[in-house]
Amino acid sequence: MPDRPIVHLLPHWSLVLGPTLQHLSIICKSNASITDELICDVFTNLTELAALSLTNCSNVTHTSILFALRHSRRGIESLGLEGVSTRFNWVTFIREVEAFQLFHSLRKLTITHPPGFLAWGEHNLGRLTSFSKLEEFNLYRANSGRRSTSSITEDECLPMVSMLVANHASTLQTLSILRMTVSDHALEAICHGLPRLRKFFFARAWVQDIILDSQIQSLTTLRRLEYFHISSMGAIYPSNSAFDGFPRTEEILQFIEKCSPTLMQCGFDTRVWSIKRHFRLLSNGEWYKDVSLAASEQTEVPEHFLVVRT
Repeated sequence: MPDRPIVHLLPHWSLVLGPTLQHLSIICKSNASITDELICDVFTNLTELAALSLTNCSNVTHTSILFALRHSRRGIESLGLEGVSTRFNWVTFIREVEAFQLFHSLRKLTITHPPGFLAWGEHNLGRLTSFSKLEEFNLYRANSGRRSTSSITEDECLPMVSMLVANHASTLQTLSILRMTVSDHALEAICHGLPRLRKFFFARAWVQDIILDSQIQSLTTLRRLEYFHISSMGAIYPSNSAFDGFPRTEEILQFIEKCSPTLMQCGFDTRVWSIKRHFRLLSNGEWYKDVSLAASEQTEVPEHFLVVRT
């Protein structure tokens, strides 16, 4: 979150580091100095950039992002656009990206839920990534200050999921869909249509026995899955209740037994567990597998949860 004096140094800094810099991430909290003009000045020199992430840069529009994409000689491999300007014209952006194949090197895309996503959905997102071999896709709903749990007549996830299955099933390995509930139909389509998924972060409407939900059982079909994390939306626990909202250990272990042996971690809301498997030889000559849960050994928070997206 650069302050104003640092922002003014960015063009000169990019001139010095331009030939070698490959990754750039800018996180804005309340800084209006990160503008299209500044981004264009900076990216005139960053010709070797492979990864760009902009978070809460509310004055940045499609104009400067297109400029940055055109000036990368190697092609942008990872792009994050979260909380950019409401003046960001996605129609123009998609048209230019498609016409000039600006996403030809793209492997990772992170975006905030664009306005009118239900109408924007499958066709446009498919056009945007038509020349990409996506390995990771992250979609977040912009924070409206509240989490809605009311039912909707249209499935806001399914069009996007259908596009991913149709265009990227052979390459997609990591998928995050947060701050918007993944419906039963969308979850089933993901689990049966994206067989190469290794990491899956998603949100579901809260139910007390979420691990026993029949649709959650679809995760067992992902035979390369290494880590899944479920975020509950709309959970309300009575103040006098002993229930803390987390599945019981025995329920998680029963579920893990059905999952791929590649599964190493699982998470629910604020908790993450490592999955331990121990094998021992019994006296009758047969092997016995003991599965247990332990506190996560990773001290780093997964990047999908690092930034409070607004």
